[in-house]
Amino acid sequence: NRMKESGDKATAAAADDSDDLLAQLLKAVEAGAAGAGEDGDLSKMFMGMMEQLSNKEMLYEPMKELDGKFGPWIAENKGKVSDEDMARYELQARVVSQIVGKFEEDGYTDKDEKCREYIWEKMQEVCFVTCSGYSQIC
Repeated sequence: NRMKESGDKATAAAADDSDDLLAQLLKAVEAGAAGAGEDGDLSKMFMGMMEQLSNKEMLYEPMKELDGKFGPWIAENKGKVSDEDMARYELQARVVSQIVGKFEEDGYTDKDEKCREYIWEKMQEVCFVTCSGYSQIC
């Protein structure tokens, strides 16, 4: 299963980078607590972590698999879930498809800031749409 393999890759990558990420986090927190860091230090560090976790190598395969499953699932479950839930699933499907499409564009590279920003914004959109159905939690 490609999703499981990608998940295993992500876990391995996170384990490999966990010491570095943890060290960065502790350094940023210590700098902020000591008043030596700028307000953006922690924010920059978190953005760096998110960039590492939202690159094509980590996301493409699971997003591609999800993209392939959304359509059939939506067709099979029309009328079985509330209209509100179905609208949310359809929006998630569109956003996942946009992410996959961006990854597949000629010239896409994680090194391009505009490409990274697009993926990051779309990932936030997926999270927001997912969370909007659970507003009591978010």
